[in-house]
Amino acid sequence: MPASQVFTGARAVFKLGGSPVGYALGVNGTTNINYQPLNVLGHLEVIEHVPVAYTVEMNANLSRLGSQTRMNAGASFPGLREGGDNDGSLTSPQIMPAFGTDGLNIIKSGELAATIYDRVTQKSLYTIKGVKCSQKGWDITAAGAVAENCVFVARISVEDGENDGTIGDVAAA
Repeated sequence: MPASQVFTGARAVFKLGGSPVGYALGVNGTTNINYQPLNVLGHLEVIEHVPVAYTVEMNANLSRLGSQTRMNAGASFPGLREGGDNDGSLTSPQIMPAFGTDGLNIIKSGELAATIYDRVTQKSLYTIKGVKCSQKGWDITAAGAVAENCVFVARISVEDGENDGTIGDVAAA
């Protein structure tokens, strides 16, 4: 029987800056095209919806370890496999810059790329470019594992196999 073609969380590896993120519990994202309605004099109806902005957001739910913070890269991160699945790395990347003494680390920080990698097909199914962590929250409950919820802003989202064409008849406009 051939392997299932359905992509699942068991096949997924979440990478940030090219390195697998250790103990990632889940990741999700949205791509938005913002359209502004064009209303003109003499028409009750909207004449056209004009694209005015493109936004990308991503959220990751991560397990918090007592010995490591997401404000630093974690060496010998437990849960990362040695070998091909994780590019042989046991280091989980830094997720967000720390404020430090004056916030300069935040101002100096650049962008990263995030990928959702399929261990079976060995392809990056989602590539999110221009990623910056804008928010990191945590949740502690009695009799529960602590999770950190990270919100990212990004510039571009690309899916493996996407069509580079347009929708509708642009020439008729």
